[in-house]
Amino acid sequence: GLLGCYLPLAGDVSLAACAGPLVGDMYGAGNALLTNPRTSHRRWSALAAEVDVAVAPSSLLAGWFGVQLAKTLEAPRFGISEDTRPVELFAPSSWSVSGLVGVGLSL
Repeated sequence: GLLGCYLPLAGDVSLAACAGPLVGDMYGAGNALLTNPRTSHRRWSALAAEVDVAVAPSSLLAGWFGVQLAKTLEAPRFGISEDTRPVELFAPSSWSVSGLVGVGLSL
């Protein structure tokens, strides 16, 4: 992904608002229980918005917290063929929410 950020508050406590595209490769792999197992790759993409807060109480340590909301743009579906009919087994959600936590050292 590539997020562009706006940093309205910087100092011991920093606030950032970020947005941008996310792109990835999802794949599903069949197993020996299937007649003709194979691996399938599909592109996944989303548009994300994120808010981050960084707290640096000292010049050595910083804590980082954030929340990201993403709207799926391309949602691959995976399935099998059963008696020549397609059967869907997996479809990703159209929205995702992620919590982000980190600790940093400044050397």
